[in-house]
Amino acid sequence: MAGEKEVDYTWALDCAARDVLGDESLSKLKVIMSDNDIAFMKAVASTLPDTTNLLCSWHINKNLAQHHKKSFTDNATWESFLRCWQQVTHCTTPEEFENAWDSLRFIT
Repeated sequence: MAGEKEVDYTWALDCAARDVLGDESLSKLKVIMSDNDIAFMKAVASTLPDTTNLLCSWHINKNLAQHHKKSFTDNATWESFLRCWQQVTHCTTPEEFENAWDSLRFIT
C-alpha cells in the first residue's frame, strides 16, 4: 500500500474483499479484526458498513501493559490482574462475565 490513510485502507479493503469473496463480498463479510488504527476503522465503516469491527485482544493486552502496568504496585498484583482480565475476555455467558468482572474489580 502507498500509505496508511483512510483512502489507502478503503482501496485495499475493497480490492481484498472483492478478490477473496467475489462481487457480493460486502454483504458476506460479517466480522473483521483490527488494532485501534482510526483510519482503518473509518475505512471499514465506510467500505463494509454491515461488518462488525472487533479490536484484536493481543493489541488490547499490549495497550494495557504499555499504559497501565505502571499503576500496579508490584508484579504479583499485575499478574493477578492479567489472569482476571483473561477470564473476563473469555466468558461465554452473562453469568460467567459477572463473576469474572467482580473478581477483576477487586484487584488492588
